[in-house]
Amino acid sequence: MGMIFSETQLQFFRVLERLKQLDWEKQFSVLKPLEVCALTIINDYHREHPDISGIYVSAFAEQLRITVPAASKLLRHMEGQGWLSRMVDQNNRRNTFILLTEEGKNLLHRELEHCSAMAERLFARMGERNTTLLLNGLNHLIDLMEEEFNHSEPSH
Repeated sequence: MGMIFSETQLQFFRVLERLKQLDWEKQFSVLKPLEVCALTIINDYHREHPDISGIYVSAFAEQLRITVPAASKLLRHMEGQGWLSRMVDQNNRRNTFILLTEEGKNLLHRELEHCSAMAERLFARMGERNTTLLLNGLNHLIDLMEEEFNHSEPSH
């Protein structure tokens, strides 16, 4: 006989399913959510380190929490779109810097403005207290889930 879920557990799984069904990609006019994150990482790194030519691919991959080969594939795509450029580090030719093009900066700015306005509307409707409680609760839940998933044996 299978496990019987409590009403709270069922609600949790329903919420996860509803979140999964939201079409996040339609909220952006051009970029996909991963591309927004990628361009933001590159942009923020340049802003925080104006004296450095750009972010290394390895550091970029680490911040995005993807493998270097996956990062390279994503970067090739975005470079093909004209959103970024790559430049070999003259001090260490095995390393490559990533920089945003003007087109990439402008596109990122437009997408972030759109997303910021949407988030502002949502959070205003939800209220500051409820938004803070939700975000704190979700971060705590994700911490617990990561701990659980990383320390438990898979069930068969």
